[in-house]
Amino acid sequence: MAPAWELSNEFAWVRLQVDTQGQSPRLRIDDLRHDRTVWLDAFQLAALAGLDEATLLTHLDPGHVPS
Repeated sequence: MAPAWELSNEFAWVRLQVDTQGQSPRLRIDDLRHDRTVWLDAFQLAALAGLDEATLLTHLDPGHVPS
């Protein structure tokens, strides 16, 4: 596996790695506080990059209940 980077602040602690084990590279994100992992491909990352800040913040709000 590729080198890892860890990022943390008062709200989160994550490790990022590029995973090349599948058919195409994916970004592996490990939530080190909650022991969860997600893999995002280039399409999913592009979708995240295309979100405006207000939409992204809505999904990050712990009090947000999807309708």
